[in-house]
Amino acid sequence: MSTLAWIASWIAAAALVAAAVLSFFQTRIAGRKRWLGLGLLLLLAAVTVSLTTESWFFRLVGLDSRRHEVVGSLVTLLASVLVLVTLLAASRLLRRMQESLTAIRGLQEESERIRRRYELVAEAVPDGLVILENGRIRYANRAFSVIVGIDRREVRGRVLAEVLDPSGRHSIPPPKAVGAAEDRAENGPPAVDILYRRPEGGQRWLEVRLIGTAGPESLEVGLIRDVTEERRITNLRQVLYEMSVEAQRVQEPGELFSALQQVLGRVMDARNLFVALHDRDRDLLTFPFYRDQAEPRAPDPMPPGKTLTAQVLRSGKPLFLHSPEYWELEERGEVELVGPDAKDWLGVPLVLHGKTAGVLAVQSYEAENLFGEYELSLLTTVAGHLARLLELKEAERQVRERERHYRAIFDHSPAGIFHFDGSLTLTDCNERLAAILGSSRERLVGLDMKQLRDRSIIPILERTMAGQEGSFEGWYEPTTGDRGRVWLVGRLAPIFDEEGRPVGGVAIVEDQTATRLAEEELRRRDSIIEALSSVGQRFLSCEDPEEAVARALAKLGRSAQVDRIGIYQVIEPEPGRIELLPIRAWSEEGFEHAGPPCPERVGPEFVARWVGHLREGRVLTRPVGELASGEEEELRARCGLQSLALIPVPVADRWWGFMVFEDHRRVRQWFETEIEALRLAAATLGAAIHHRETEQRLRTVEKMEAIGQLTSGIAHDFNNLLMAIQGAVEQLHQRIEDVSDHAFRENLEIIEAASRRAASMTRHLLAFSRRQVMEPRPLDLNELLRHVLPTARRILPENIEIRLDLAESVGSIKADPGQVEQILMNLLVNSRDAMPAGGTITIATSDVIVDGELIGEHPWATAGAHVRLTVSDTGRGMDSETLAHVFEPFFTTKGPGEGTGLGLSTVYGIVKQHGGMVHLSSEPGRGTTAEIYFPRVEASPVPIAPAARQPAEGGSETILLVEDDPGVRRVVRNLLSALGYRIVTAEDGRRALELLEERDGTVDLVVSDVVMPRMGGQELATAAVERWPDLRFLFMTGYSGDAVHDGFVKKEGVSFLTKPFSRDDLARAVRSVLGG
Repeated sequence: MSTLAWIASWIAAAALVAAAVLSFFQTRIAGRKRWLGLGLLLLLAAVTVSLTTESWFFRLVGLDSRRHEVVGSLVTLLASVLVLVTLLAASRLLRRMQESLTAIRGLQEESERIRRRYELVAEAVPDGLVILENGRIRYANRAFSVIVGIDRREVRGRVLAEVLDPSGRHSIPPPKAVGAAEDRAENGPPAVDILYRRPEGGQRWLEVRLIGTAGPESLEVGLIRDVTEERRITNLRQVLYEMSVEAQRVQEPGELFSALQQVLGRVMDARNLFVALHDRDRDLLTFPFYRDQAEPRAPDPMPPGKTLTAQVLRSGKPLFLHSPEYWELEERGEVELVGPDAKDWLGVPLVLHGKTAGVLAVQSYEAENLFGEYELSLLTTVAGHLARLLELKEAERQVRERERHYRAIFDHSPAGIFHFDGSLTLTDCNERLAAILGSSRERLVGLDMKQLRDRSIIPILERTMAGQEGSFEGWYEPTTGDRGRVWLVGRLAPIFDEEGRPVGGVAIVEDQTATRLAEEELRRRDSIIEALSSVGQRFLSCEDPEEAVARALAKLGRSAQVDRIGIYQVIEPEPGRIELLPIRAWSEEGFEHAGPPCPERVGPEFVARWVGHLREGRVLTRPVGELASGEEEELRARCGLQSLALIPVPVADRWWGFMVFEDHRRVRQWFETEIEALRLAAATLGAAIHHRETEQRLRTVEKMEAIGQLTSGIAHDFNNLLMAIQGAVEQLHQRIEDVSDHAFRENLEIIEAASRRAASMTRHLLAFSRRQVMEPRPLDLNELLRHVLPTARRILPENIEIRLDLAESVGSIKADPGQVEQILMNLLVNSRDAMPAGGTITIATSDVIVDGELIGEHPWATAGAHVRLTVSDTGRGMDSETLAHVFEPFFTTKGPGEGTGLGLSTVYGIVKQHGGMVHLSSEPGRGTTAEIYFPRVEASPVPIAPAARQPAEGGSETILLVEDDPGVRRVVRNLLSALGYRIVTAEDGRRALELLEERDGTVDLVVSDVVMPRMGGQELATAAVERWPDLRFLFMTGYSGDAVHDGFVKKEGVSFLTKPFSRDDLARAVRSVLGG
């Protein structure tokens, strides 16, 4: 191949390559695929042309040189043609490229104009806008810098998530590719809210949306909007709503504070929250709610001081500080930090009723700048709402308190209260109204008052619904209750709505039925009182008690308007059995039911059913029809009774009996005032009975006192006479022992027996008048009875049995053993005489406490601890008339010569002298029971020992006998002389002193009378003992003077003999004083 052909081929190949490049470039510019095919074709042609210049190619394809030349020439020709064509096409292509470049420059300029336009729009957008390329910020508008607080140049190239959420708490969703307009409208790009912490402090809520763009480049558009205010408003609305809901649920402020923390914690960090309230009276901060992670325990009340809380309290403004600011304020001395150091502290005032009353505060210990304007605004608004809720809670508490007060008044008012609405339906009422009407709240509430049975109240209700206050007074018949007519006094007032229209009413009702009925009661009571006004005077002034009772009953019966009255004394001879003693009865003139009152007709057994009520002082007043069926039938059948009233009659604080008031012609309900008047009548009757009983007791006491004075007055002289008689008879007995004149001896024995009987009667009379000298000592009554009983049995015949019922042990009594023995003997003798055909005597002892019950039954009783001796027999018994006189001296039911009538009077005197009590109960045919009460003492009993009876021996000592009665002096001198003593006599105390002076120290014993003229025995003893201390005295007395006793209790160390005494008694007494 020639050189020219070779050069032409390579030029053609280069031209083809250039044309192919231009085709490819045009394809890039125009975007048309045909230029791409043309370029490929030209490139293939260039390769082919270039291959034809190489000899190895021809050898490869198997062509020889000649053919090589031919082909080369053809290729050269073809290449020339192709070059020519290529040049023509390149020219055209260059024109097209020039046109394309011109269009590109125009597009670039338009694109720049569009870019500048879009940048202006992006910069004008209030929200942040960023363009991301491969997730990194390529562009950010000015609003983005303002929102995030970072210069936009600093964020270029950074990942958006690292800028907005470095902690990774929030997940930003991937961008969403935006298609058609419909898709953009219906399914916009997803958004996420991020809590962003600004570099300078504070937090903001940002809404982030990412939008993917369509195109070959991986671009995303990010929209960042500050939704803090929206979020604050939304959160605030939610918080306020939830707080309002919780406020309705809870009652106490502490519960509301706890709910506040929970609600607030959902929109901000409220883990460390407290409420402080200012106690103005004490100037102290209190902490009703305190939650703190660093210091869980709430502080005690403390003075405000310079704390941050105090700053808010004083200024009334919010306070928001970071820890550096704390330290600065503390260094300046403006605040005083209390508790752990907080990195952030935010407090807002609580304003109650126009005054700053407390502080709501939150604090953070973990991170600085945790709180910002968002939290400050939120907390300030919440504090205001909390204050309003607290005011509301306080108002609700006051309303509840007023409601409780009203309900207390409503429920416990002494008046009936009810409410009704505009339709006159009773909507509420208290229990008192139900009680007044005899109904119930359940039956009254909801009652249509237009349908009341008694329509007299309807016009008043209608006037109330017309807006007028009203009142009523009168009889009313309830509709729902089971009570009869009631007298009501009421006042009504309307209730108005906010527009002043009456919507209901309230009424207050008082039940004055009792007042109205009381007028009738008072009239009837006044007539009874008038009848009673003179009853007491009549009882006291009337000589005849029977006449006074009759007149009183007649006036009382007519005033009480009853048919019959009866008075009965109730006697209980033994437990469980009563007897009725009719006192007096009265019947209305012309009353057709003749005969005694009802209690006598039905008998004591029937009346016994009511005794328990009457004994307790309760009144029985009722219609017969209200009694039990058996009682009703019996009272109607036997008495024709319709109503009765049994009124107990008290006599001196004991139940004595009852008065019966009978209605045979009507069923009667007794008023309380009438019952009180009848009680007064019964009390007046009881007072009169007590007065009569007192008079009788006083007469008895006066009579016995007179007997005692008479006895004591004659005892001395009478005993002196008996002493002379007995002493003379005894000396005659000694002188005529060998005389065989039996008649003379018999007469002496008769004289001796008579004098002894006279002496015994004198002793009984002294015992009755309580003027016997006692020698009391602590005794065991059981031991004394066992000691005496062998002797007592000897005075009883064999047909009388003695039964002992002694208590296992009894307390001690202080008594004279001889006198207690005398009591027992006298009682046994009485029982023996009451049982001529034999019988049983029971002797019992027991400890008893005499209390109010026994005193009520027996007014003679004295309260205290006693030992009781009971002697009962099965003899003839006595009636009440006989029983009333048994203790009177010389009263006897025995025949002439069978008794002196001094046995029980002696018992009475001895018991009284011992400070005891004696009570006899008896019924004809049922025997007699004597109860003796001795006061119990605490001393240990003295054992009972048989008295050692000394022999009646004489002596040779010198005795001064002092006696003013010549006969007694002569008899006693002879008796002492017969015993071998040397006797010196004196007629009174003064003479005795003279003789003692004359015989200075030679007198061994002075035997002296007590009562003598000029100087008695006591004065003699006093004067003599001062002169001769060892001088001994033996007193003789017919009626004891103060020389030998103190209150009739024998003086210690005093020896005496009671006149008349025998020779042996004298001998033993003298030897005892002289010392054996």
